[in-house]
Amino acid sequence: MRIALIMSMTLLAASSLTGCASNKGPATAPASPEAQEHCNADAVQARVGQMAEPDQLDSIRQQASAKLLRVIKPGDAVTMDYNITRLNLEVDEAGVIKKASCG
Repeated sequence: MRIALIMSMTLLAASSLTGCASNKGPATAPASPEAQEHCNADAVQARVGQMAEPDQLDSIRQQASAKLLRVIKPGDAVTMDYNITRLNLEVDEAGVIKKASCG
């Protein structure tokens, strides 16, 4: 009885680990159009040193081909999630863009 219990627990543990295995085979479905979109921070590096004017933010986002824009001010709490479609603009206290990056 004890051996059967140990074997059952071993099988359960092994079967739960198979979900962690990576599938290196070809994808079965094409990537969605959203997965192919991404941000290009290089396209807006000339904006570093300029003011992040509210009426220019959408233009900056479009210039970077980003779906989303996040303006990060000193002391702002930000999530650590990486989003390939998001442009991050880090600004100083005066609103001057100090860094443009994707994620």
